[in-house]
Amino acid sequence: MNISYTPRACPPARLNIRPAVVRLAWLITAVLIVSGCATVPTGTGTSSQAEPQEAEQLGPDGQVPGNGGQATESPSPRSVASLQLVRAAKSLIDDGRPDEAIRMLERAVNINPGNGQAYYYLAEAWLMKDDPDQADEYNRLAARHLGSAPPWPDRIRSQAEQIHQWLR
Repeated sequence: MNISYTPRACPPARLNIRPAVVRLAWLITAVLIVSGCATVPTGTGTSSQAEPQEAEQLGPDGQVPGNGGQATESPSPRSVASLQLVRAAKSLIDDGRPDEAIRMLERAVNINPGNGQAYYYLAEAWLMKDDPDQADEYNRLAARHLGSAPPWPDRIRSQAEQIHQWLR
């Protein structure tokens, strides 16, 4: 008895890839939503929550205002980085280097658009460059973001008077 085996060609296995791709797309979408990639930028627009801007601002002495320099809430890393840039830019303004200060202050605003001190010192730098129109715009932003936190209202008002003298 001679039994021979002749292999027959089997039809290739069919993979149904479409449902797997759809599941993967849903999984990626869910991960993006859960991870917060679609967050709303802070610092602008209308929000029902008040942002703790005063707690994140440093006073003129470099300390967080209130509680003798001790903040009740620690400032965010973005706020701290932005305020460090403001301090460095203030030194540049004091040294008579407004162009470098403006670049540094613009970086500070990009990091934290709610940093009113950056706007105040941008107004100072633009005044040094004899551009009262730009200074006026930044003075208005400083007033909006710093609000009534001492000593800023007096400084902003004094700066605004100086700007308006230039504009006359």
